[in-house]
Amino acid sequence: MVIRRLRKYFPLLCLASLVIVLFNTTRLPLGKNVKIVQQPLETEQQPLSGPPNWSVKIGKPRVVSPIPDFARKKYYATPQRLLGSTRRALDSMGWQPADPSKDDKFHLVLRWASEDLPQHLINTPLKPWQRFNQLQGTQSWNLKDKFAFQMRKYANNVLGIESLPFIPTTYILQLQEDKERFLTHLNQENGMDHPHVAKIGNKAGGTGVSFLAPNSESLKEVKKSLESPFRSSLESYKSHYIIQEHICTLLVDNRKFDTRSYMMVASVEPLVVLFHEGIIRVSGHQYNGTDFSDKKSHLSNVAQGGEKKILRELPLLDQHFSENKRLKQRVPQGLSPIDHVKNQMKSALGHFVRAFQNTSFTMNNIASYGTENGYALYGVDFMIDQDLDVWLTEVQTSPGLSDQGQKMYKYIHNIVEEVQDRQSKGQYVLPLSSIVGGWEVVYSEEDGYVYEYEFDRSSDKKKC
Repeated sequence: MVIRRLRKYFPLLCLASLVIVLFNTTRLPLGKNVKIVQQPLETEQQPLSGPPNWSVKIGKPRVVSPIPDFARKKYYATPQRLLGSTRRALDSMGWQPADPSKDDKFHLVLRWASEDLPQHLINTPLKPWQRFNQLQGTQSWNLKDKFAFQMRKYANNVLGIESLPFIPTTYILQLQEDKERFLTHLNQENGMDHPHVAKIGNKAGGTGVSFLAPNSESLKEVKKSLESPFRSSLESYKSHYIIQEHICTLLVDNRKFDTRSYMMVASVEPLVVLFHEGIIRVSGHQYNGTDFSDKKSHLSNVAQGGEKKILRELPLLDQHFSENKRLKQRVPQGLSPIDHVKNQMKSALGHFVRAFQNTSFTMNNIASYGTENGYALYGVDFMIDQDLDVWLTEVQTSPGLSDQGQKMYKYIHNIVEEVQDRQSKGQYVLPLSSIVGGWEVVYSEEDGYVYEYEFDRSSDKKKC
């Protein structure tokens, strides 16, 4: 019933979240990072500067209900076909599926983010010891303008900088200031000579993305529509649209690619977030830098014909690094190109968590379910440019997982179990022996820890 009431007032909650300009984002301080000048924050403890040993804690450990023996290694997953790989991963680890219409003797409830819960789960709150794999308060991630707006506010109000260096230059067309900035960019900064990307929020599989080629009719039409308040042909651009400058990325066999990394919320209270480098998604079409009408050659989504590969198994980064002497002066000595890239991803994820920590990662977002803690898995998309600099492009609330992802995915439920076992004994969450298979901690509230990576990002980017 609580969930039903929340649905009734959901539009009002969303509206309230959109008018908040200043968020309290001082839950954890942030240390040095990539050319970022930050404002000093008053907190109990500064984040650790090196690899943590999880021995210095903030506050007392939280105590939760233990997992009953009759529910251990049992789960319920909704019939959504996209959860197929999840079910197979659990089955391979010895978990047993359950039927919630018959009893509630199962530990985990798994639902695809866009699905409705079955009626019997809506009417009956979950048990305190059960765990649900979704957090409320993540809707704004899928709305491109709201995501960009919050990341910018975090940069302005917490870090004291204009924008985050790993976010592509973004123009939020609902903001008059951004419209004027974009027109200045086009008219006075040779912006018409470069490609841009237009994105609409809450679309998946590349369906909300369109490319604006240099001096193209589409780019000219955008310019005209923004200059004239009486033109309505660009009316759709007022609905969660953003425009970003196009990133010149590395290519795999002359095909574009991006990376689909993963973020696991291992615990909401205290907040503990993990990172996995995941896979890369390679376009199924040859790249043509002069033809932006063929969207499939510019997108690497599997829905657009892309294929999945493991970046560490490709010689791409090592080869590019060896062929460009200037990169050797920028990548920290003794670090491989792949780890240099991965460290940037981890650092960017730490910033993202801080930007949304008080809107998306709180107990308020799971208390209505009746559980004492929560967990979730999300996709984080990055692009890698020719300077080996990383760009955060999107955080996905419903990341698709193929069977390739099972090796990575199957470990997370062991982590969920161990977190609950430790908390039920009055222990701190970290360290966890179950963090294996490529997962790494990037954020721990109980340790005052945010992953940090210091390096010199290129300031002279190649224009496409």
